[in-house]
Amino acid sequence: MITDRISLNLIWIYLDQYQSNSGPIDSIEISLTQHASRTTKGIPSFATLNDLKTFINQNAPLTNFDKIECKPLNLYELKSFNVTLPMTGSLTNKNFVINNNRTFQTDSKNLNKANMDVLNKGYVPLFKEVLKAFEDLKLDEYILLQYTYIDCGYIQVYFNDVLGKVQELYKKYKNK
Repeated sequence: MITDRISLNLIWIYLDQYQSNSGPIDSIEISLTQHASRTTKGIPSFATLNDLKTFINQNAPLTNFDKIECKPLNLYELKSFNVTLPMTGSLTNKNFVINNNRTFQTDSKNLNKANMDVLNKGYVPLFKEVLKAFEDLKLDEYILLQYTYIDCGYIQVYFNDVLGKVQELYKKYKNK
């Protein structure tokens, strides 16, 4: 559904900004929460931001909002990554950044606070906004089991306010 594209694009936007400020990013780990089963699982890591962008375009392509409202919901969250900082000469310094209960942290003294703020003050509040919309779309058990058979118009009326918020988020972050 739409939350796939929004949550994946937020990850890409803020990692791209982080990489622009710091250095190359690799070993990107994200998790996937499936709304219907209410389970969270890790997915294979991405070696580069380009690999992540390819995954986004294949698994959450741009589409018309009206055509994706009845699909099951998924939400992706950034869990960790490595950033390589340039050092003097040809030396490099690899640093690990991890999401600890929606606060990004590192043991490295080489990463400046402003770069961590890109994630903690930029990505995290927007992710929480998408998470709230995701959680507000609590489908009752009948709809959860029968969404492929229920008319999408019914679901749209049932969740009109929440879908309006999700649509607003989609318009804002679908093309980044």
